[in-house]
Order: sequence, then structure tokens, then C-alpha cells
Amino acid sequence: MKRSFVIGATIILVIALVVMGVKISQHTKYENVFEEIYSITKTQETNIKSHEDKVYTYEVLVPKEELSNGIDSTVTTFHFEEDERLETVVEKGDSKLVATYKKGSNELVLNFTGNEEDKNTLHDGFENAVVKKWFKERASRFSQNELGELVITETRE
Repeated sequence: MKRSFVIGATIILVIALVVMGVKISQHTKYENVFEEIYSITKTQETNIKSHEDKVYTYEVLVPKEELSNGIDSTVTTFHFEEDERLETVVEKGDSKLVATYKKGSNELVLNFTGNEEDKNTLHDGFENAVVKKWFKERASRFSQNELGELVITETRE
């Protein structure tokens, strides 16, 4: 009786380990944190809606009381259509930073316009609104110091 219990428990344990191994091997591995943010947000927002209420863009506005260093507004828009991308616009006075990540591109494009003195403030505003917020709210294999395979390109208008 004891022997059959041990054999049965061993078989159940082996089956459980095989099932867990298969699930782990099928787990999506993202190239960088922005791919992770985009994909998980898209899954959350599109799966909870019915077909009639399908979300094709999703905006996250940072509340005014959470903004610092004189930043006027920060809005992150997720585009779930053909041109799949995450875009964050940070504004302070006449200065603006538009950060764009296209799904699957491994490139973050930071386009700055305005007063050069506001550039670092806007970069910090973007980092606070997207990257730091993500790590506060979720577990990730990335960190604030290691964003994954990502090329950051800065442009100025």
C-alpha cells in the first residue's frame, strides 16, 4: 500500500513538472521593456472589451498632482491598429518630448522640440510616467538600469 502511494505520488509529481516545463518554455520573452509594456497592455485592454467595444487606441494621462518639475502634461497613447506603437508626449511650456516605440522595432525614438534647458526635465518626466511606473506596478525581467535590447535615438526639431 505504501509502495503504490509513493509510485502514484512520483507519477503525479513528474506530470506536474512536465506541464510546468512546457508552460515556461512557451512563455513570451520580450526583447526590451517597451515591447513588454506594449504587449501586456494590448492584451489587457483588448481582451476585456467585446468586439463592438474594441479598443484601437488607449490613453494614459498622468494626473496633474503626480507631475513634477513644472511639467504641464504627460500622455501615453497605445496604438493597437496596423501601426502598432506606444507614444508618450511630455510637455512643459513651449518644450515637448515625443517618445515613440514601434512594436518589434527595438528602437525608442525621442524627438525633442523647444528650450534646451527643459530637455532633461522632459526626459525625466517620460521615464517617470512610463518606465518607473511600470516597475512599480509589475514584476518584470528587466530593470530601470537594464531595459533590454533597445536602441535609443534622439532627434531635435
